[in-house]
Amino acid sequence: MTQILVSVMTIIFVNVQILPTDAKIVEGSVWAPNSNFHFLSRFCFQEGNDATLEYEIRYPESFCLRGENGIYQSGCQKLVLYYDEKDQWDFVYKNDKVECQDKLDPNLLHYSQIINLDPMKHEPGEEIDSLYKYSMFVSGCWLTKREDTNASEIACRAKRNFLSQRDRWWFVALVNCETDKGLKLDYFHLEFKNGDSYNKHFSVDEWYIMETTFVLLYLFIILLIACIVFTIKLKNMGFYHITFKLFTLSLLLKVISYLLYAWAYLKYRTGYESIRIKNLALGFSMLAHIFLIFLVILMAKGYTITRAKLSTKGTFKVMLFIIIFTLIYFVSFVYHVNVFDPGEVLYFYESPPGYTTLGLQILSSFMISYGVFFTVKRYPEKLKFYLPFYVFYSAWILVTPIFAIFSIFVLQDFYRQKIVYGVEGGLSFLSYGFFLILTFPTRANKNFPYHIKTNQIDILEITETGNFPHDPDGQSESSYASSAASGETVTVSVSSRSAETNFIDVFRVDYDMVDPNNRRE
Repeated sequence: MTQILVSVMTIIFVNVQILPTDAKIVEGSVWAPNSNFHFLSRFCFQEGNDATLEYEIRYPESFCLRGENGIYQSGCQKLVLYYDEKDQWDFVYKNDKVECQDKLDPNLLHYSQIINLDPMKHEPGEEIDSLYKYSMFVSGCWLTKREDTNASEIACRAKRNFLSQRDRWWFVALVNCETDKGLKLDYFHLEFKNGDSYNKHFSVDEWYIMETTFVLLYLFIILLIACIVFTIKLKNMGFYHITFKLFTLSLLLKVISYLLYAWAYLKYRTGYESIRIKNLALGFSMLAHIFLIFLVILMAKGYTITRAKLSTKGTFKVMLFIIIFTLIYFVSFVYHVNVFDPGEVLYFYESPPGYTTLGLQILSSFMISYGVFFTVKRYPEKLKFYLPFYVFYSAWILVTPIFAIFSIFVLQDFYRQKIVYGVEGGLSFLSYGFFLILTFPTRANKNFPYHIKTNQIDILEITETGNFPHDPDGQSESSYASSAASGETVTVSVSSRSAETNFIDVFRVDYDMVDPNNRRE
């Protein structure tokens, strides 16, 4: 299992390294030889008239056709601005039934939504800034020469203001229906702004995500500090089991993911967002979730709580599920990084991998229910721990798909991302915090799950079943742990059968050898 996770993490790093850098200041080039329609970027502008798009573009003059009189007409490339209505972007994007000319239908688009990138007259010596000053009414393009090859090219620099009655998604596409040469931009720079505030480069659907990220980061750092304190106490008490180690690893990965998210969103304030950093953060977050699901399933089956090892059949089922779970999450990550189309899908759970991960979440809840049922049936004295454990974690696992469905069908597209991000982060914080409450190493905690120490598990693992003895005299697990820590001598009998003989191994654990200060307080 460890080797699989290491391999997955390695591939995540490789995928992250080959990703391009994208942002709300979008820069790059385009070469689409067999296309006359190419999606460039999208942005959710705020309500009002403070939203702007500034662009700079350079492309070869040969991609702008002249008319018979030598004047550039409609044969030049165009920037076309579509908004989020069914008869606009949804109608034209990846719709093979719509001809190219229909995507520029004047009955569909307002005249200001089409920016003809044809050069206007540029007098020698005229300052480019003077052209830019009046570019709200023109394309802001002029004919010039490349400095490296002296080839003719068309350069454009202009700005557009957006007036909207509500928060609205806008999609920018490059279009040219008059040529079969395809589309080409040697360079383009698109800068989207929502006003002039500190978060002006954030799309409306991303407002407050940076603030939410820092709040969650601080909260998870507090949990990590508490986890370190618990680790020290549990080690001294002898209850630092592998399940708590899994929890610590998962929590550490979660903190790393939020550190990376915080870094990415701080860079975003300048307009440049590193998709590499955000996807690396997503990879760490996915691994943290996988470890947490693995931990919850193991504890549901009683591992380190009522048994030292799972049965062969149980081990096979758990490992098979976790391997499938990990692979599906890995495929989802690769899909999100390399296939996910922001022009077509605005929400991860609207994609095939998203549906698959939701299905796995629901399946994991059944595995937890199955494991808890039989564990409590064999060890009814553990009901004090498993009742809150089951109620919380089964609800936590099912809330994610329920909320995802709610988000898809109820929430507006321009509110969805920030709401989902905050809710999922909050639920994640609760899942880690509740585990620390259940394992709080104090005498007052009646839900403390462990009653067998780590040195006893090593011996129990060699038995046939690996099951722990019940609490002596039917006492609760916490009272057993307290008596053990108080220096009493406890005798534990373990029965084991071999293929040839039946015998009883009795081993004695003398707690007088244990430091009396190492007790659960």
